[in-house]
Amino acid sequence: MASKIQLRRSTVAGRIPDASALALGELAVNLPDGKVFLKQDYPVGVGTRIISINANPVGNTFYVNKNGDDNDTGTSEDRAFLTVKKAAGIATAYDTIVVAAGTFVEDNPIVLKDWVTIIGGDIRNCEISPANPDEDLIQLGQGGTVQDLSFVGVADTGSAIITYRPLVGVASDRYFDAARLIRANINFIANETVGYITSTDYKNPAIDIDSTNCRDDIKDVYRAICHDITRGGNSKCIGAGKSYFDINGNLDHIVGFGTTTIDAFDYSRQIARAVINNAVWAGTASTFAQTNVTNAVYGKASGILTVTSFSHGLDVRDVVKLENLQFSCPGGSGITTTFFPDGTFGYNFPVKKVINDNQFEVVVGASTITHTYQTGGTARKQKNYQTEFLQTRDESIQRDPVTGFNDAVNGCANVVS
Repeated sequence: MASKIQLRRSTVAGRIPDASALALGELAVNLPDGKVFLKQDYPVGVGTRIISINANPVGNTFYVNKNGDDNDTGTSEDRAFLTVKKAAGIATAYDTIVVAAGTFVEDNPIVLKDWVTIIGGDIRNCEISPANPDEDLIQLGQGGTVQDLSFVGVADTGSAIITYRPLVGVASDRYFDAARLIRANINFIANETVGYITSTDYKNPAIDIDSTNCRDDIKDVYRAICHDITRGGNSKCIGAGKSYFDINGNLDHIVGFGTTTIDAFDYSRQIARAVINNAVWAGTASTFAQTNVTNAVYGKASGILTVTSFSHGLDVRDVVKLENLQFSCPGGSGITTTFFPDGTFGYNFPVKKVINDNQFEVVVGASTITHTYQTGGTARKQKNYQTEFLQTRDESIQRDPVTGFNDAVNGCANVVS
């Protein structure tokens, strides 16, 4: 009778054999996990390690064809789904979606879980078309593939045919926009903060600090923030925060000025807030005198506010600070008088157009509500604390669904009065 060959084996799930337990060429199997291991001599004659030699698990196959029904099981050609999106919602790791010939208009985006594959039956006759041309068509997970499919739709919509699935923990694209704008303005944020901290607006007489280290610290913190808001969690931010405390748990601040570190980060937060909202930032008043507003005409459809302020001294793209303009507008209790801007998103606006020495235009955001100027208000040209770095704004950024911001709006969508 032939002898049975038995491999080294374990009945403990998750256990991996030690290198010392196996000889070169010997195999071991973990019975609960269904995994096989061997010892690898790598580099040859120098070191050894244990590796798994398993293939990926075999998953399920789901079918999609033009005669299918999304209320069916999708487990055979006779019981196929009607849409790829339905199959993608069911498929899990290592599953395959087989799409028959035909044109499928899909409610995109089609979001695939990790290790899910889509295979078309015929690259020339199997077509997927997006019902939502402004959205990505297919979003892949880790290890996912798409094969033998054609795609039909409108070109140049700014969306992808195939792209990676948004990272776990991110609620929407606006977190990616925020991180992108912070990265583009990280030198502006850091230098503008140091400019304020070393000015007489902060302390008079001005203080002397290690400006280079202060700028570097601010940039390190905002890099950590960009990491966490696009990947989920707070690991980098926690690490950055802990670096400011010594071994005894005391705040490691700018020497001689116990609150200055906190003040610097608090001020940088205001700049970053303007940056991620794509709103202009200018931190201090210019040498031009403040002028009184005598009239303001608001176009609710265009979102443009035409301001009358004698000898305003402004040019196009200057930053003007507006405060305490009183408007009347219809509300739940009738006509009410309110102040604009309310400061929720700051008071600074870029000058869109200079009509003459006494009038200029700014964009404050479109509204469905009529706002009528009553009285009051001031206007003053603003400037930054430094000129080495200028703020970068994205002229093509999408409108945020919550705040209503885009490349021009500096107030909320309804011009919060």
